[in-house]
Amino acid sequence: MRDPVYALHGSDRLTGDISLENIELGISFVRDAEDMFTKWPEERWEFVDWPRDAMRYIPALSHASYLVRSSAARALGECYMSCLNAGHRNIPSGGEILTEMGLRERGTAGIAGSFLHGAHWSWEQKKFSTDGFDVRGWFLDTLRNSEVERDTPGGQTLEFYAHELFAADPNAISAMLQMGRRNLAVMTATQDPSQVDTIRQVLETMARSRDPEVSQAIQKYLEHPMDHWGTEFLSGTRFGNPRIFPLDA
Repeated sequence: MRDPVYALHGSDRLTGDISLENIELGISFVRDAEDMFTKWPEERWEFVDWPRDAMRYIPALSHASYLVRSSAARALGECYMSCLNAGHRNIPSGGEILTEMGLRERGTAGIAGSFLHGAHWSWEQKKFSTDGFDVRGWFLDTLRNSEVERDTPGGQTLEFYAHELFAADPNAISAMLQMGRRNLAVMTATQDPSQVDTIRQVLETMARSRDPEVSQAIQKYLEHPMDHWGTEFLSGTRFGNPRIFPLDA
């Protein structure tokens, strides 16, 4: 894989966000995250201090390249969850760290989802909600007030986690439509066929949409509900590609 990258670099085709320097920097953060998860013995976390060691990654969350900041956010998430699992006391609460990631996401997209990825959020989400923090509200507020994250190799976006969390929530799916995240709304609505009756009203609204990609996707899904059946009609990436359309048409 190195030879094609260096060939592109040599022909001046890697610039800006995906310059060779940014690719290599991003990879270094991803390696940190993977090493913390797969190679560090439990005893290693006795020597980690969150306020000190988090600063290895926090400044990079403001990097101009989405590759770099998303990779740093993933490493930060891995560090946070490992500190939490090790019983460290000098770390932010779940609500505090998510609030911080949400605010940063508003300024430069590509942070919140990567942080959750590093923190293995789908496995550990209860730990984020034990302090009474409104995780579902945080998701919708962050999605509503930030740009769509760009995909990164092997990374997960905030939309990815949202589509699993809200698969049985018709109000959340309607909110996704209202905020212009139509691909996310379709992916969420078709995530869990067992919830068709629960979200039928919003599904029928989407099936009547004047957006042909949405209406075709949902019509096919309603004819034969299978997970993400019909999403081949969506253009662009499976997530992202925001597009406003009337809810009642």
